[in-house]
Amino acid sequence: MGKTKMSLINLKKLLISITLVLVLTTEVFATQGFRPWAPYQRDQFGGGARRTEGVYGVLEGVYYTFAPSKNIVVGFNNRSGNPSGSVGWDPEMGIAFREVFTGDAIVRQTNTVSTNHLGVISGMGTRAEVGNHRGPHGWSVGGYSIMGMSSSMDTPNASMVIDDQTRLSVFSISGENLWYDYYYDPRTQGNWRAVEVNSQFPTGWSIPIMPHGPTSLWGWFLNRWDVDIARLAPLPINFENARVTTQIDHWVIDALYTYRCHPTRLGNLDVFGGVRYMEIDDSLNFLGTGSPWRGVSIDPETGELTGEVSGVGTVLGDSDWRFKADNHIIAPQIGGRWSRTNNRWTLSAEGRFLAGFNQQNLRSRGSFGSHYNNLDASIFDSQTVMDHDVFPWTPISLINGAKSFNHSKTHHAFSPGVEVKINANWQVTNAVGINFGVTGMWVDEIARGHKINDYTIYNNGQFFGLNNSGFTDSALLYGVNFGVTVNRF
Repeated sequence: MGKTKMSLINLKKLLISITLVLVLTTEVFATQGFRPWAPYQRDQFGGGARRTEGVYGVLEGVYYTFAPSKNIVVGFNNRSGNPSGSVGWDPEMGIAFREVFTGDAIVRQTNTVSTNHLGVISGMGTRAEVGNHRGPHGWSVGGYSIMGMSSSMDTPNASMVIDDQTRLSVFSISGENLWYDYYYDPRTQGNWRAVEVNSQFPTGWSIPIMPHGPTSLWGWFLNRWDVDIARLAPLPINFENARVTTQIDHWVIDALYTYRCHPTRLGNLDVFGGVRYMEIDDSLNFLGTGSPWRGVSIDPETGELTGEVSGVGTVLGDSDWRFKADNHIIAPQIGGRWSRTNNRWTLSAEGRFLAGFNQQNLRSRGSFGSHYNNLDASIFDSQTVMDHDVFPWTPISLINGAKSFNHSKTHHAFSPGVEVKINANWQVTNAVGINFGVTGMWVDEIARGHKINDYTIYNNGQFFGLNNSGFTDSALLYGVNFGVTVNRF
């Protein structure tokens, strides 16, 4: 990606340099009758202004808005409506849920963060174009870039659903005379049940945790306060604060052949065809923060708990997840441009159709549970828990510290698109004009960063992954442009 951006920067410098030469030079093209600072005067024929010929250039600023996707949750959401793993589906509300244990009761937890909370994604960029027209034939090379379009949001007390594939797993906590098994029962869609193998209560024992299956988002709880006995149950996934940032980098390079039709009283018509290379790089960053127990700190040297306990801890705090979808599109394109000149004013309308081959590079990486890096195993002793009057809200997967993930894959798609431009140009001199207008582009089958992640913990212990389908969306860009043209119409 670094080399691509560097090549883009070099191309922009070249196009801008050529355009400046066209604007500032008064003698180089004099033999062709090109005098940038000559007073405005157009030769007339057939009732209309004679069209310019020779080398031309355009340099513009562009301000574009990228329409965000709506109704996409940050978390697991089985859009097919079928439950999967430990996740259920509410058909009336159209949302996924997970049954979790709070220490007192089983509650239903859903996703509370979605792209509906994101604001407008917009940014400023530059566009440059150079070309040459001789008679009816012409060519042009141009492009634009808008880097760093972004939008952020902060959500306090955020909850999340992650599909913990526990339906094939059995977890056990054993003591001297006790063996408790808790497992997910797919027949009840989201409930757990316990089987007490031996009911004789042990005395004076620590609690070794021996999962028979993958690591998971389950933790253990005291079954009764007056005895040292525990049970496993699914943990709620909470963040005291969740910050979500989406960013889009977009740039284009065009190469076109243009054919100028014979002028008419209704205006001038140009038809063109060529190729476009385009990138739309869409990313979503998630940062979930919060302490394992509210009001409780962990001594970084001893790992002991300090302070007064209150509330439910943040199970996966801190978590830093980054999901990115790069769309590399090579698109043959055809289109047309109509323009009409009246005195100093020229109005033009342009449309293009793109048939794009899209290579999508999908990547997800991050870490979760960084608060558990320095956790002392002694806090899992049942007596320590009772002394502090708190449940150890620690997933089995994080007992030995934070974990990380890193996934990538390539996908191919057909991405058609349509682009429309409407511009007005006012001639300052015979060659130099001021240009301004509006533009919009729609492209289908674009991979989006907020849709590529699979919020699942698999039976092999893999945390998260990349979706195999359903991660594409249409992209809509629209905005305004303004700048300078030289010998353009």
